[in-house]
Amino acid sequence: MDNNFFIFLTENFINLNLRKINMTKYKVHVTDECIGCNACVAACEENFYMNDDNTKAKVKKEVIDDKELAKNEEAKDICPVEAIKIEKKS
Repeated sequence: MDNNFFIFLTENFINLNLRKINMTKYKVHVTDECIGCNACVAACEENFYMNDDNTKAKVKKEVIDDKELAKNEEAKDICPVEAIKIEKKS
């Protein structure tokens, strides 16, 4: 195998992992104010679902990264009772 190709692969692997390490993390949760309107699920089904009796929204992943932030913020913004909170993790 060509040494330059090996160096190229190694550098790209390192860069990908550094991006993962440096990604900002956010905590997402639904408060008790949720009225079960399903708007967040419609906006971001990747991370929101309704509980078994369809009365409250729940999150699939409590911790998200930069790539997932926009869709989760869309769900937060569409919530009519502002029951979705997104906080930057420290």
